[in-house]
Amino acid sequence: MRLPLFWKILLVTLPPLAAFAALGLTTNYVAHQSHSVAKRTHYLTQKEAEEELGRRLVAIARTTVALLRVDDVQLLQPGDEQSRTYRRLQRTLTRVATRTGARRLYIFGRQHKSLCDTANGVAIGTRYYHLDVHRDLMRGAFENRAGASMLFTGKDGVDHKTGFAAIGDDRGRIVGVLAVEGSADTFANLRLLEAQLTALHDGLLSRSLIMAAVAVALLLLLGASLLIARSVTRPVRRLMEAAATIGRGDLEQPVQQISQDELGVLAESMDRMRRDLLARQQELQLMLSGIAHEVRNPLGGMELFAGLLADEVVEEPERLDMVRRIQRELEYLNRVVNEFLDFARHAPLQTDEVNLHHLAQDVVELLGAEADKRGVALSLSPNSKQVRTAADGDKLRQALLNVVRNALQATDEGGTVTLGVSEQNPQTLAATLSGTRLEAVIACTDTGKGMSADQVDKIFNAFYTTRERGTGLGLALAQQIVNAHGGRLEVESIEGKGTAFRLVLPQDTGKTARPSEA
Repeated sequence: MRLPLFWKILLVTLPPLAAFAALGLTTNYVAHQSHSVAKRTHYLTQKEAEEELGRRLVAIARTTVALLRVDDVQLLQPGDEQSRTYRRLQRTLTRVATRTGARRLYIFGRQHKSLCDTANGVAIGTRYYHLDVHRDLMRGAFENRAGASMLFTGKDGVDHKTGFAAIGDDRGRIVGVLAVEGSADTFANLRLLEAQLTALHDGLLSRSLIMAAVAVALLLLLGASLLIARSVTRPVRRLMEAAATIGRGDLEQPVQQISQDELGVLAESMDRMRRDLLARQQELQLMLSGIAHEVRNPLGGMELFAGLLADEVVEEPERLDMVRRIQRELEYLNRVVNEFLDFARHAPLQTDEVNLHHLAQDVVELLGAEADKRGVALSLSPNSKQVRTAADGDKLRQALLNVVRNALQATDEGGTVTLGVSEQNPQTLAATLSGTRLEAVIACTDTGKGMSADQVDKIFNAFYTTRERGTGLGLALAQQIVNAHGGRLEVESIEGKGTAFRLVLPQDTGKTARPSEA
C-alpha cells in the first residue's frame, strides 16, 4: 500500500500535539529524569568537544608539517637561535599559529628537547618535562602515529590540549615531532552550563511541572524531526545525488527506487529520463562513429592519389602548388574525422604513474613547429615542478594538446604561450583537514585576444567554435578527459589580454582513475 507523503508528514506531527494535551499528567519524577538526561548530554557534549579539539589540532599539525623543510629541522643545533634556519622555522610556526588561532607551536626531538618554539625565551635543547607524562603518546608520535593529549588546565586557569604529528624525511626516519597547543574556550561555556544545571536542580521542586513540560516537548519535537528527516529528507537527498550524477554525464548508473510514494514515482521518472538520454547518446555516438569511418575511407584514397599526383608534377611548380593545397585540405579533413572519432569513443582509461612535467615538455616539443609557423613563442615555465599522479598519459596528452593548440590559434604573431606544472592545496576546508593530498595543476597561459564572459560560458560545449574552420570538439573533449580523471578544467580570460586554462587533477599515485566517459 502506497502512503502519500502528505499523510506521512501529518502522522509524524500528530504525536507532539497529543503530547501537549497530556502535559498536566507530568510529575516531579519526570523533571528529575529530564535533569539527568541534561547532565548526561552535558557530559557527552564536553567529551565530543574535547575530541573535536584534538582532531583539529592534529589536522593543523599534519598540515604544518607539510610546510616545513625537514633539512632545516635536522640542521638545528644548540646556539642556532639566531640562525636564518631557526628564524625561518619560527616564522612558519608563528604564521600558522596566527592563522589558526593556536596558542603555541613547538618542535622537539626524541629526548623531548626543544628544536624550535614560538614562545619567547625557549632555547634549543631546553627539555620539555611536561611531555614525560605522555609516554605512550610520545612513543606513538615517534612511530609516525599522530595523536592528541588529554585536556589539562594551565597556570593561566584556561583548559588546553595539544596535538602531535611526526616530522619524517624522505627515507621514513622521524627527525622530530611538531606539537600544536590550543586553548579550549568552549569548556568555559560548558562549565557555565553545568553551574546553571545545578541551579536548576536546586529550584526543581518549585518548577517541576514547567520543566517537565518543556523537556517532554523538546524530546517529542526532536523525535518528530528525526522521523521527518528519515522519511523525507533522505530520499530527497538521494534524488539530488542522482540528478547530480546525471548532470555530470554519468548515464550508466541507474536511479535507485527509494520509496513507494510520490518521491518513488519521481525516482522512476528520473530513471526513465536517464535511460532515454543514454539511448540518445549511444545513437549519437554510433552515428558520429559511422560518419567518421565512412569519410575516412575515401580520404585515404584521396591522400594516396594526391601523393602520386604530386610526384607526377614535381617539376611543374604551379601545378605542384595546387596539389600541395589539396593535400593540406585533406590533412585538415583527416584531423576533423579523428576529432569526431575521439569524441564518439568510450574507451576506459589506462592509468599509470605519469610525470606531468615530462608530459608538458612533450607537448611543447610536438607543437613547437606549429608555434614557430604562427610566430608564437611556446615554452615551458622554468618554475614548472616535477609532479606525478595516476593518469592515462596518452589521453591526458591529447587533452593538453587540444588546450595548447587552441591557445596558439588564439594568439597573434609575437605573442607567447606558456605551460607550467605546479601543486595546490585542495579547494575545500574539509578536504584539507582530512589530510587529502595536494592537487596537481597544469596551466596554459597565453597573451592572445581573450574571450568575453559569454564565450567563456560556451567554449566547452560540443561543436561550439569562434573560428571559420573547426569542429568545436577540441576543448569539449579535453574537458571530458579531465573529468574522467576526477579533475576539472578551469578557464579565466580577459578580453584583449589573454586566457589561462588550468587542468586540475587529484595528485594520487596509489589510486586508479575511474573509467572514461569521453
